[in-house]
Amino acid sequence: FSKDSDPLSASEHSKEFLGSVVPNFWGTIFTVFDSGTNVETLGWHSREALELPVKRQKEACVIGYDTNLMGDTPRHIYLDFQTQDGKKHHMENMQPRWDKRLNSYALPFFGRVKKASAKNFQLVVNSDPN
Repeated sequence: FSKDSDPLSASEHSKEFLGSVVPNFWGTIFTVFDSGTNVETLGWHSREALELPVKRQKEACVIGYDTNLMGDTPRHIYLDFQTQDGKKHHMENMQPRWDKRLNSYALPFFGRVKKASAKNFQLVVNSDPN
């Protein structure tokens, strides 16, 4: 991904390049990397490339999505990241509660959401809704 909508800026060699998003095989876990160079890939092509003075690629965060094949429970999304000072954080979506009046799962958005959707979610840190 890049800062610019120009297709030429999407190149990893562009100064506008910010990083990349790499999915797992199933498309349920996405790892976000910064704009550094994947040195392991360079090493496959040439051992000498491992010695180059390049900015090494760092993992920015991991976004996970637990599949719900039966559709009987709400979706579960989580985000793991580490701050620059080394502190690790885990965020996950607040689980909706069953609303008898609506006869469906619901979250309190306090007027911020205008249209109901299964795609709406709220991330909370360490299961703390505050």
